Amino acid sequence: MQEVYKDLWSIVAPATIITTNGFVKKDGNAVMGRGCALEAAKRWPDLPLELGACLRDSGNHVFDLKQVALTKETDELIESWTTTLITFPVKHNWWERADIDLIVQSTQELVGMTDRMGWQQVV
Repeated sequence: MQEVYKDLWSIVAPATIITTNGFVKKDGNAVMGRGCALEAAKRWPDLPLELGACLRDSGNHVFDLKQVALTKETDELIESWTTTLITFPVKHNWWERADIDLIVQSTQELVGMTDRMGWQQVV
Protein backbone atom coordinates (compact mmCIF):
# COMPACT_ATOMS: atom_id res chain seq x y z
CA MET A 1 0.00 0.00 0.00
CA GLN A 2 1.21 3.47 -0.86
CA GLU A 3 -0.27 6.73 0.41
CA VAL A 4 -0.60 9.36 -2.32
CA TYR A 5 -1.80 12.96 -2.11
CA LYS A 6 -3.41 13.68 -5.50
CA ASP A 7 -6.74 14.35 -7.11
CA LEU A 8 -8.45 10.94 -7.06
CA TRP A 9 -9.80 11.43 -10.57
CA SER A 10 -6.36 12.17 -12.06
CA ILE A 11 -4.72 8.86 -11.14
CA VAL A 12 -4.59 6.31 -13.97
CA ALA A 13 -5.68 2.95 -12.54
CA PRO A 14 -7.97 0.10 -13.55
CA ALA A 15 -10.11 0.55 -10.41
CA THR A 16 -11.04 3.60 -8.35
CA ILE A 17 -12.51 3.19 -4.86
CA ILE A 18 -15.18 5.44 -3.39
CA THR A 19 -16.02 5.19 0.30
CA THR A 20 -19.75 4.76 0.89
CA ASN A 21 -22.44 4.04 3.44
CA GLY A 22 -25.37 1.63 3.24
CA PHE A 23 -28.31 4.05 3.51
CA VAL A 24 -30.93 4.11 0.74
CA LYS A 25 -33.50 6.93 0.62
CA LYS A 26 -37.21 6.38 -0.08
CA ASP A 27 -36.67 7.40 -3.72
CA GLY A 28 -34.17 4.54 -4.17
CA ASN A 29 -31.04 6.71 -4.24
CA ALA A 30 -28.10 5.87 -2.01
CA VAL A 31 -26.85 8.72 0.15
CA MET A 32 -23.60 9.94 -1.40
CA GLY A 33 -23.30 13.27 0.38
CA ARG A 34 -19.66 13.68 1.39
CA GLY A 35 -16.09 13.11 0.28
CA CYS A 36 -15.23 11.13 -2.82
CA ALA A 37 -18.76 9.64 -2.92
CA LEU A 38 -20.18 13.14 -3.39
CA GLU A 39 -17.54 13.93 -6.02
CA ALA A 40 -18.46 10.75 -7.90
CA ALA A 41 -22.20 11.47 -7.67
CA LYS A 42 -21.63 14.94 -9.11
CA ARG A 43 -19.58 13.53 -12.01
CA TRP A 44 -21.99 10.66 -12.73
CA PRO A 45 -25.49 11.62 -11.53
CA ASP A 46 -26.87 8.10 -12.10
CA LEU A 47 -24.55 6.59 -9.45
CA PRO A 48 -26.78 7.14 -6.38
CA LEU A 49 -29.65 5.24 -8.02
CA GLU A 50 -27.32 2.45 -9.24
CA LEU A 51 -25.75 2.07 -5.80
CA GLY A 52 -29.18 2.25 -4.15
CA ALA A 53 -30.34 -0.71 -6.25
CA CYS A 54 -27.22 -2.72 -5.33
CA LEU A 55 -27.68 -1.96 -1.64
CA ARG A 56 -31.38 -2.91 -1.73
CA ASP A 57 -30.68 -6.15 -3.60
CA SER A 58 -27.47 -7.33 -1.89
CA GLY A 59 -26.83 -5.32 1.28
CA ASN A 60 -23.88 -3.14 2.24
CA HIS A 61 -20.97 -4.69 0.34
CA VAL A 62 -18.18 -3.82 -2.09
CA PHE A 63 -19.70 -3.37 -5.56
CA ASP A 64 -18.25 -3.03 -9.04
CA LEU A 65 -20.59 -0.18 -10.04
CA LYS A 66 -19.56 0.78 -13.55
CA GLN A 67 -16.75 1.65 -15.92
CA VAL A 68 -16.25 5.35 -16.50
CA ALA A 69 -14.00 7.43 -18.72
CA LEU A 70 -11.57 9.89 -17.17
CA THR A 71 -9.34 12.50 -18.77
CA LYS A 72 -6.28 14.33 -17.50
CA GLU A 73 -4.88 17.35 -19.31
CA THR A 74 -1.33 18.63 -18.91
CA ASP A 75 0.49 21.39 -20.77
CA GLU A 76 1.61 19.01 -23.50
CA LEU A 77 -1.00 16.26 -23.80
CA ILE A 78 -4.44 14.96 -22.96
CA GLU A 79 -4.55 11.49 -21.46
CA SER A 80 -7.75 9.42 -21.36
CA TRP A 81 -8.47 6.06 -19.72
CA THR A 82 -11.28 4.02 -18.25
CA THR A 83 -11.55 2.95 -14.64
CA THR A 84 -14.01 0.78 -12.76
CA LEU A 85 -15.77 2.55 -9.89
CA ILE A 86 -15.77 0.33 -6.81
CA THR A 87 -17.73 1.08 -3.65
CA PHE A 88 -16.03 0.58 -0.30
CA PRO A 89 -18.54 0.67 2.58
CA VAL A 90 -17.22 2.21 5.79
CA LYS A 91 -20.49 2.87 7.63
CA HIS A 92 -24.01 1.49 7.70
CA ASN A 93 -25.84 4.83 7.85
CA TRP A 94 -24.73 8.28 6.69
CA TRP A 95 -25.03 9.80 10.18
CA GLU A 96 -22.88 7.18 11.92
CA ARG A 97 -19.16 7.03 12.46
CA ALA A 98 -17.10 4.57 10.45
CA ASP A 99 -17.45 0.97 11.64
CA ILE A 100 -14.17 -0.95 11.94
CA ASP A 101 -15.86 -4.33 11.45
CA LEU A 102 -17.46 -3.11 8.22
CA ILE A 103 -14.11 -1.73 7.05
CA VAL A 104 -12.49 -5.14 7.68
CA GLN A 105 -15.31 -6.83 5.72
CA SER A 106 -14.97 -4.32 2.88
CA THR A 107 -11.20 -4.81 2.78
CA GLN A 108 -11.60 -8.58 2.50
CA GLU A 109 -14.20 -8.20 -0.26
CA LEU A 110 -12.00 -5.71 -2.13
CA VAL A 111 -8.96 -8.01 -1.95
CA GLY A 112 -11.07 -10.86 -3.35
CA MET A 113 -12.37 -8.68 -6.18
CA THR A 114 -8.87 -7.36 -6.94
CA ASP A 115 -7.51 -10.90 -7.14
CA ARG A 116 -10.39 -12.12 -9.35
CA MET A 117 -10.04 -9.17 -11.72
CA GLY A 118 -6.22 -9.32 -11.79
CA TRP A 119 -5.85 -5.63 -11.00
CA GLN A 120 -2.28 -4.59 -10.22
CA GLN A 121 -3.31 -1.17 -8.91
CA VAL A 122 -6.39 0.13 -7.10
CA VAL A 123 -6.78 3.75 -5.96
